[in-house]
Amino acid sequence: MNRTKWKKLKQRESLSKKQKFINFFTHGLNKKTIGIITILSLADLFVFSGVLYLRYIMPNFHNYLQLSQSEFDIAISIYGFTALVSRIPGGYLADKLNAKIMFVIALMTTGIVGMWWTTLTKLNMDKTIRLTQLYVIYFLWGISIAGLFWNPLWKLVSQNVPKEKQGAAYGLQGSILGFFGIIVVAGAATGVTEVTKNLTNSNADLKTLPFLIFAYCICAMVLLMAVLSILFYS
Repeated sequence: MNRTKWKKLKQRESLSKKQKFINFFTHGLNKKTIGIITILSLADLFVFSGVLYLRYIMPNFHNYLQLSQSEFDIAISIYGFTALVSRIPGGYLADKLNAKIMFVIALMTTGIVGMWWTTLTKLNMDKTIRLTQLYVIYFLWGISIAGLFWNPLWKLVSQNVPKEKQGAAYGLQGSILGFFGIIVVAGAATGVTEVTKNLTNSNADLKTLPFLIFAYCICAMVLLMAVLSILFYS
């Protein structure tokens, strides 16, 4: 075997190993399908970052909204009860309506309500008004996320992969969600909190800055996922 043929053979073997390595993680799904699953995973991540994850990542989260822990816990309870009630009607709607349309409506609603959420940090807001708005926001999130988002999400995953690869697609979706959850959300939230610590300690008017930075970013990403869903889903 001459040297040229030997090099080509080695390159082919190297490419084959690389492809096997990639296929091990992607389960042989094509690039378009992986792109769609990635968008779905990121949408899932950012939707839940504001409602559930952020309060675990940022210490004393209720203080950013100028509430006690018990007052904030009531909002979480309202979300949980609304989500519980919304699940079955949401599943029925997902079977009857276009999953993509439901998914986009859910993302747009969640993002817009999230922008409303950021206004609750105003220092001069009456506490009763603040609490009422917070409870309405978490009630609406219970509908938009559990009722309109979850069921179309899983339906879109199943619609974009062959039946024999649906298990692999769900596994990939969960892996992407976990990876970006650790790297992006946890890392960014911790970083923003640490970077702005000295600034917020020296100026009382800036104490809500870490919350606002991250909340605006989450809302922007949720709305971006809605736009990407419109552009990339057939």
